[in-house]
Amino acid sequence: MIEYRGIMFDRGKCELTEDILKAIESVFFRSSSLPKDFRNFLLAVNGGVPNRQHIDFIEKDGFKNGEWIECVLGVTSREYSNLLLYNTNYSKRIPANMICITRNCGANLMLLSIVGKDRGNIYFWNHDTEANNGEIPNYDNLTLIANSFDEFLSKLYSENEAH
Repeated sequence: MIEYRGIMFDRGKCELTEDILKAIESVFFRSSSLPKDFRNFLLAVNGGVPNRQHIDFIEKDGFKNGEWIECVLGVTSREYSNLLLYNTNYSKRIPANMICITRNCGANLMLLSIVGKDRGNIYFWNHDTEANNGEIPNYDNLTLIANSFDEFLSKLYSENEAH
C-alpha cells in the first residue's frame, strides 16, 4: 500500500522511472507529455486500487451518476491494470486526444485529455453510447467530471464515507 494525496493505493511492485515514462510517452502517447499531475501520480504510485473507489457526477442530461473505480491504470505487467494495453485496445474507440486512465467492471472508463484546449480534463466514457464501427469517436458519450487528475482524486470517496 502507498498513500498519495490522502488516498491509499494497493499496487504491484512495478516501479516507474522518468526515463521509462518519457519513452512510453514518445511511443504510446503520440509524443505528448502527459499532464503533470498524472505524470507525478505514475512516478509516485504507478496505478493501483484506491481505497476510495466511488465518484459522483452529473451527466449531460442532468442525471446524477455514480461510478465505481476498480483501479487506476499504471505501467505494469498486470493485464487488467495495464495502462499501455488498455490504450492500445481502446485507441480506435475513444477520441484521439484521450487516454484511458481507469477501468471498472461495467466496461466504462475514465479518460484523460492529453492534447488540446481541454488538456488535463478527466471524462467519464460511457461504452453504451460510444461511436458505431466506422464512425470517428467524439465527445458525444463523454461527461466532464474533473478539470485535472488531482481534482479527480479529490472527488473519490469510499462507500463508508458520508457523501
